[in-house]
Amino acid sequence: MGKKLEVGTNICLLIASVFVVGLLCYNQFFSMKPNVGHQLVGQSVDAKTFGPSQGDRALVLLLSTQCKYCAASVPFYRELARSSSGRNLTAAFVQPEDQARQYLEEHQLDFKRIVGSTTLIRQIPSTPTILLIDGSGKILDAWIGRLPPDQRQEVLRHLPL
Repeated sequence: MGKKLEVGTNICLLIASVFVVGLLCYNQFFSMKPNVGHQLVGQSVDAKTFGPSQGDRALVLLLSTQCKYCAASVPFYRELARSSSGRNLTAAFVQPEDQARQYLEEHQLDFKRIVGSTTLIRQIPSTPTILLIDGSGKILDAWIGRLPPDQRQEVLRHLPL
């Protein structure tokens, strides 16, 4: 009787463990994650630092020299810089400006405006993040993380700025 109880308990524990692992895997890989970028819409940033130098809109790329998703997104950032001619496009980094400039140079990214050690990063949940802002500094749209092709196209539709 004791042996059957032990086997039954072990089977129940095994089934429960498989269920919990399956649930964790599902949540990690298949569940819909909230788009936290939309939570930033309507907030404001410093228009003098990040706002458009011409026109009425600007893109701000919030990056880190240590972010693997930022590095993986470099080809898209090159496309952004080329499509906008660098106009109204700012690269803002967690790191100091000299490290930011070195990173951009190493990755052959041509940004006219570079901001290092920005406090704006504290408001943003992660890097990379792209913000579309208006002339008053109001965030009109935001994209967070390494973007899939449909979201990259969405960003490019806002060009030229």
